[in-house]
Amino acid sequence: MESSSIEYALLAMQRALLGEVTSTLRAVFVDLDKGQNIFFAGFYYDGEASEQRVDLWNCAVTEASAALGQFFEKSWIKRLDYPEPIPMQGYLAYLRKEGRELDCFKGTPPCVVMREPTIGYALVAVQQSLLGMVSPELRSVVVDLEQSPLKLYIRFYYDGEISRELHQCWQFAQEKAQTYFGFGCLLDVGIERIDYPQKVPFRGRYAYFRKE
Repeated sequence: MESSSIEYALLAMQRALLGEVTSTLRAVFVDLDKGQNIFFAGFYYDGEASEQRVDLWNCAVTEASAALGQFFEKSWIKRLDYPEPIPMQGYLAYLRKEGRELDCFKGTPPCVVMREPTIGYALVAVQQSLLGMVSPELRSVVVDLEQSPLKLYIRFYYDGEISRELHQCWQFAQEKAQTYFGFGCLLDVGIERIDYPQKVPFRGRYAYFRKE
């Protein structure tokens, strides 16, 4: 995966967001202008956000931008209260659950094409499958990839009570990740309740980790 690709930009933002997602964050976009070497990042939230919280999101943008190296950063962090529609402005790195999946947009956000069976692309596939599926109960999503035979490992960990509908949404997200990833891989998935502050089992990489 090239460090100047949109896939790498999505992964960089995914890493930068670990532990920085709060219930007020609605969406995060990234995009690249390779002609002018610009990395675009946009955050939308609703309700009140403290100056400290906005500063931390700015730090996440800076961290993601630094991972790309030669790109200049252009970013925005704006309040946009639900149910105001979210402007489509590039590739989605994060989208919280707001009613039905992706109802807050006109049209469908672009997706990346999986080019090789690597853990990097597996993380991007899971990232795409999580769009519109993240609720406050979700603590973390862990991803791993076995090569022989090729098997995609995904675990969703949550706390508190969840509805059957939400559980089914997360099951659907896991199946979508396998479809996005492709390569005829097997699927090893699970959804488990582990209440905070109990430690979540870890294997592979985090695709999502909420702020705790």
